[in-house]
Amino acid sequence: MHIEGTYTLLAPPERVWHGMHDQHILLQTVPGLRQIETLDEHTFALSLAMNQEPLSGDCQAELIITEQQFPYHYRLALQGTHEQGQFRGEVTVHLQDRDQSTIVAYTGTVHLDASGEPPPTTLARGATKLLIQQFFIALDNQLQAHAALDADLAAVIERYDVYNAAVGTKSSNGVALQRATSDPVTAISPRVLAITAGAYERGLFPMVVHLLGLGHGQPEQEEIWMHRLRRASTIVSLLFLVWLGTRLPRPRARVPLSVHD
Repeated sequence: MHIEGTYTLLAPPERVWHGMHDQHILLQTVPGLRQIETLDEHTFALSLAMNQEPLSGDCQAELIITEQQFPYHYRLALQGTHEQGQFRGEVTVHLQDRDQSTIVAYTGTVHLDASGEPPPTTLARGATKLLIQQFFIALDNQLQAHAALDADLAAVIERYDVYNAAVGTKSSNGVALQRATSDPVTAISPRVLAITAGAYERGLFPMVVHLLGLGHGQPEQEEIWMHRLRRASTIVSLLFLVWLGTRLPRPRARVPLSVHD
């Protein structure tokens, strides 16, 4: 089964990368994920309870990060067991920076060795796409909820900057991501300050467009809706000022004082 798609997240690639690797965030965003266990710096054991037909049931899997280049590319290998049989697969993820947002493009293949009759490919692909969509929606909510300064993100960025400067090329096995334990004040780098400032500069309109699903995740359509909302807010503001002007008390006319001899 082949899967592919794109999704736009309202966060820069560094923050998206961090969110897609942080175990605490994954436990809150991956549908059915119950537990993550670190086996080594590149290998993780997953326990899931799937509730989406025809993929319902308990699942045990091993995930291996086979390649990664912070913060724009990584590749995963997955294998495990399901109530319907064994499965294996590979997924490649690309992150593209676009105006303080990130376009995530994923492509991969999944093979199911079913012990009985395998589920129809069309239904399985549809269920997989739905689960991926749920993951990205939950991830975007988490990224927006944690848009404040993040010392963990600062430590991750500094770790990869030091690694890239020392090695010069990416490792064939990638670099392990670990949660930071440094002081939250001293760990904040100027680069993170720029990222956070960009998040605040995006304003209310991109958030409204994304939360309401206007534009269906297409950057061009979302930009059109943002312009519409800005025009509408300008008109509403002008109407409010006109209405307010009609409610203000008018100054009383002065009565001339007469002087009597």
